[in-house]
Amino acid sequence: KTLDLIATERSRLSRGFLSLGLKPLPTAANFVSVELPCNAAEVMAELAERDILTRDWRDPEHPRHIRITVGLSKDTDAVLTAMAEILNEIK
Repeated sequence: KTLDLIATERSRLSRGFLSLGLKPLPTAANFVSVELPCNAAEVMAELAERDILTRDWRDPEHPRHIRITVGLSKDTDAVLTAMAEILNEIK
């Protein structure tokens, strides 16, 4: 049941990122990595202000990528809503 939930929300998160014009990377893990149109630190700070914690890649060659752990349906909704707001603000 847990694996099914993770797979469902992972797919929703990836599709949601695509609908926002972002580039999620293929994954079979319990997280989704996504390429952003700007430096990851800026987006991570904005997400943290909304109580959404993420992780960067900690790789200087990928400063625009973050990793978001898959959670419950309400978590996916919160991430996608926040990401839409943030992307709208930085344009």
